[in-house]
Amino acid sequence: MILLYQLGAFAALCRADGVTLEHIKLHGALAHQTANEFDLAGAAANAIAALQAQLPPTNGRVSSTVMPGTNQDKACRMAGLRPVFEAYVDRAYGSNGRLLPRSELGALLTDPWRVANRAVEMVRRQSLPTVKGTWLPAQIDTLCVHGDTPNAIEIARSVRHSLEKAGLRVMAPRQAAHAPNSPQKSPAGPDLRCRSRNKELKERGVLWYAAAREATQ
Repeated sequence: MILLYQLGAFAALCRADGVTLEHIKLHGALAHQTANEFDLAGAAANAIAALQAQLPPTNGRVSSTVMPGTNQDKACRMAGLRPVFEAYVDRAYGSNGRLLPRSELGALLTDPWRVANRAVEMVRRQSLPTVKGTWLPAQIDTLCVHGDTPNAIEIARSVRHSLEKAGLRVMAPRQAAHAPNSPQKSPAGPDLRCRSRNKELKERGVLWYAAAREATQ
């Protein structure tokens, strides 16, 4: 109920300011808890679905940003939400596909050049790089640069430059959802990953990218 109350208040603020609510992303500890605990993930997904049911038709469908292969993903689908799969370019992944705790050495990546090259490879491979040197297949629709990471703005600029240099289009989530060959146009399920690996999609470079607003200015 607390989450639904917060979502409702946020949606009201969006309407008051004339802004369309396009996506919802759980943050920090709540995001990690819902990734690991299905009951909590289900409660969060149901709250987002309840909010969606109350939004005016003109708002359009709200997407839910989730970590691929986690309870967030499963709960999102069960609630009938549209998942947007997120990868973190400035954080290291363990061999299980989860983020390394910030307390561990190497968990936070701050070199703009290294992060940018890593981001391009993640999108092209549609996989998550682990500290063991392996790559875990995962659909990646959007990339996250943490605002509290040192050099966050520089990292975001570098990532965007490298993506565009590699021929990958950078666009807002709702634009990408309606772009030709967008993976989100296919039904939920394994076909999403297959389409995201499609050669034509890679060549067109349809990508969802989240970064600090200053990076685009």
